[in-house]
Amino acid sequence: MQAFELAQLISQQKSNGKLYLEFLRVPDLPAPGAQEQVSMGLYALPAGGTDPQSPHTEDEVYYVVGGKAKIRVGEEDRDVGAGSIVYVARNAAASIRLKESAALSLSKG
Repeated sequence: MQAFELAQLISQQKSNGKLYLEFLRVPDLPAPGAQEQVSMGLYALPAGGTDPQSPHTEDEVYYVVGGKAKIRVGEEDRDVGAGSIVYVARNAAASIRLKESAALSLSKG
């Protein structure tokens, strides 16, 4: 089992000076039908910041840990805040604009 504490992850992310901290990566398993790996990370953007990412080749799930933002996936805009969960399909154009400083937990799979 691997378990993580959000407070520790936030501290690690702040100390590394980067927007994204990957804290879990599970490689492909040699099982029938296993095609991808799973990873998780903490993505923190400052108030008023924008997401510099480009579309990814993996499906993504964002869980908003704190703060408020507007996320755009394709042509759809949605306000999100603590507790929001957003699925973004692989290769989808997505952007995040922060209203307040926000921390997002990102799962790629």
